[in-house]
Amino acid sequence: MKKSLSPRTHNWVTFLLAKFFLRKKARCFSYLLYSYFRKIDDFVDSPLNDKKTLTEFINGQKRMVEKFYADSKTNGRSVIGRVIEYDLKNNRRLKSCIMKMFEVFEFDIERKNKIVSEAQLTGYSRNLSDSYTRLLLYFIEPRYECRQEDVLLAHASHLAHMLRDLKEDKELGYINISQEDMVGYKLQSTDCSDSGFKEWLKVRVQLIKKYFKNAKKTLNKNPLLLIKLTGYLYSFRYETVIRQIEENGYVLKRRYLMRTRDIMRLVKELAVLLLKHLWHNMYFFRTGC
Repeated sequence: MKKSLSPRTHNWVTFLLAKFFLRKKARCFSYLLYSYFRKIDDFVDSPLNDKKTLTEFINGQKRMVEKFYADSKTNGRSVIGRVIEYDLKNNRRLKSCIMKMFEVFEFDIERKNKIVSEAQLTGYSRNLSDSYTRLLLYFIEPRYECRQEDVLLAHASHLAHMLRDLKEDKELGYINISQEDMVGYKLQSTDCSDSGFKEWLKVRVQLIKKYFKNAKKTLNKNPLLLIKLTGYLYSFRYETVIRQIEENGYVLKRRYLMRTRDIMRLVKELAVLLLKHLWHNMYFFRTGC
């Protein structure tokens, strides 16, 4: 959740997803929900708020959401109230996603200025990925039943996200390296000058690349072209970051600007994806399978 992407990497991809994939009637509510989570994220990040204040704030938000759903009505004025009001008129799938995001914020509060285990970091990433995937698919195709394998690509993307923001997150008090890796690679801190850091970063990049590869294999089996296109577009900006880290000799940068060859790679991938999807559908149409 930490830090926004650089404008050239993030905005136009997000624009494509929002403009061409989100249903028109739902688009404004997706913006409202993103704004709501963004403000909570900024509040949790602020060094002016202590743990007690943050915990009480999140608990208050959870109680409010629970009440809105229990009463099947909202005050109609708050941002989250307007989103829930929309969900109450549809299929009520947002509640579990919203509550899972609160778990993500609670973990951020707990892990601030601490080094946590690999299991905790993985659980944190999976929770965030699960919630984000379900939210995205909710606003794109409400009839689609999200499956556990649909979360794999978002999980790989978030691991890349944590790598990209490692330095910035450290300044906010969030350590994106596990206890096990700190010991295993003899890291004294998250400082990139540590002798074992480049080795750790190389292993991490290769692991995330493997996750992306496996997640795309799973995604390619999805029968809905819209879901495939969403996954490819969403993960593209994070794959670009991983690729640039590798090309840069496993050295992190503050910004990862979009390059012409990155865009050409995306165009090629989408073209291949579309052709394979059409061929697959034509084959089953001809064979009647």
